[in-house]
Amino acid sequence: MVVVQSAALARKTFSYVNREIDMALQRQRFARRGINFVIPVRIDAAPPLEELRDLQSIDLSGPGGFKDLESAILRDQQRRKKRAA
Repeated sequence: MVVVQSAALARKTFSYVNREIDMALQRQRFARRGINFVIPVRIDAAPPLEELRDLQSIDLSGPGGFKDLESAILRDQQRRKKRAA
């Protein structure tokens, strides 16, 4: 799950997206070490959400941001295939 972090999201105190993030983080806890179910990405200068601070985020606002996201997804997909074999 890609979580797009922004100033607008940070201002949401109560919202369905907060529930979805919480559900994704719960699922992440059940994944094996090295498997990333949650991938936080930043699209502006807003600080990371408190609940996502322990996860490495990808900055989409800079050059190469989308390539970094693609690489992270492909890397995780390869890890999953190795573990399934």
